[in-house]
Amino acid sequence: MRLVKCLVVLFLLILSNLARSETIVIHGRVFIDKPTTYNNVTLDLSHGSFVITNGAVLHVENSIIQGTLSSNNPFLIYGLAGRLEFINNRVHVAVDGVSPQPDIPAQYNAFRTRQAEVIFSGNTFFVGTPFAVGLFATDKLATSKIKIINNSIQNFHGGILLSHSQNAQIIHNQFYKVSSGNIFIVNNQHAIVNHNTILFPGNGHVGDGVDIVNSNDVVLASNYIFSGSCYGVLILASSHISIQHNNISSGITYGIHINTAMENLEYPYAYLKRAIENENFVSIDNNHIIIQNNYIAQNRYGLSASYVDDLIVTNNLFIQSFSDRFQRKFWTNNNTLLKNITHLTWLHNTYKEAFTQYVKGDNANALKYFDFPRNGGVNF
Repeated sequence: MRLVKCLVVLFLLILSNLARSETIVIHGRVFIDKPTTYNNVTLDLSHGSFVITNGAVLHVENSIIQGTLSSNNPFLIYGLAGRLEFINNRVHVAVDGVSPQPDIPAQYNAFRTRQAEVIFSGNTFFVGTPFAVGLFATDKLATSKIKIINNSIQNFHGGILLSHSQNAQIIHNQFYKVSSGNIFIVNNQHAIVNHNTILFPGNGHVGDGVDIVNSNDVVLASNYIFSGSCYGVLILASSHISIQHNNISSGITYGIHINTAMENLEYPYAYLKRAIENENFVSIDNNHIIIQNNYIAQNRYGLSASYVDDLIVTNNLFIQSFSDRFQRKFWTNNNTLLKNITHLTWLHNTYKEAFTQYVKGDNANALKYFDFPRNGGVNF
């Protein structure tokens, strides 16, 4: 009886492998205008792509997708209208004739949507050539019902770019060595960005962990952003932003930076300048920003903000290390870090020295928590 069961299991495994072995090669641009499903197949999009139209649904699940981005094949899947359901797939993207350009935004994205709904869940996305192409971008039209949940995203030059979308959810994703913007939200309403892990944003060159630009009602909570090449979190000209319970560590500049849009129109990073220079800003400043219960450690500096009305900073822990007492007091001085702020609430924030001290052998202050004063720097 046991032998029969083993044979049955082996037979089912063989059938499963045979089903997965089917390869479907797509040539040219294929329009999806009726419900279409691909399950347990290999999709070859090296010389072809899908366009979802006419309210159709394209469902791709448990499959391997091999695609190439080039001037002749600028995307793999483009949602004009309808819905893309992309579940538990493995995606490997190659490039052809696209040179890596770290300082210039990606010209091509593997997935794009104009007004189609998008669900990404449980997928693995990888590109072999860094600094070349992005993963996902929305066009500048009102788009809603974007759900990107529990995916792995590696090596892309741009991760998730949401432009003019509403009610987006970006939850439990892992980003690894994504340059340009990892999560870039511009001109959005009601976005939830929770429980994401963003490792080495910028890939050692240029790129922030999360950018929130000209948007409102965005919740950024319980994310882990580690070793960024630029800002951990950047906020420009946005309102009703909640940043809570995040771990932002080991970045080369500020853990969190808030500024006016006008000053950043001459921003040196091309991907950011390109994203904001054609935007119609309701306000160039920021309003009602909450920064609460965050762990902000070993960035070059912790928090800076300019041109904010109603800034609430409470119960955060800042861990940094400076070469001497003067540098520590100056670079933790809110009179230096916070400028043109009206209605500032600063309560119960603490500071601790990093474990590695500039003074060899003196780790006493690494074991102590100090009050982070509302005005004036940490002085001990």
